[in-house]
Amino acid sequence: MNKSIMEQFADFKTRHSLSNQDITKMITEYSNTELDLARSYFSEQYNISKSVFYKARDFAVIFCLIDEDTCKKIKKIV
Repeated sequence: MNKSIMEQFADFKTRHSLSNQDITKMITEYSNTELDLARSYFSEQYNISKSVFYKARDFAVIFCLIDEDTCKKIKKIV
C-alpha cells in the first residue's frame, strides 16, 4: 500500500529532523538568496543533502508552508 503525500511528508520530517518551522525558515531564506550561494549554504547550514533541501522546498510549496510572495520567488528560481 502506498503512503499518502501527508504520510510521506511526516516521514521525511522525522527522518531528517526537520519541523514545519525549520522548512518554512529555510525556504523563505532561500527565496531571498542568490541562487549560486543557496545550494551549498543551505546544505551546510541545516546539515542536509542538496536532495533533501530540494525535497523540503517542494513540500513547502505543496503544503503551503510559505506565503504567496515566497512561492512566486521560488517559481522564478526554478
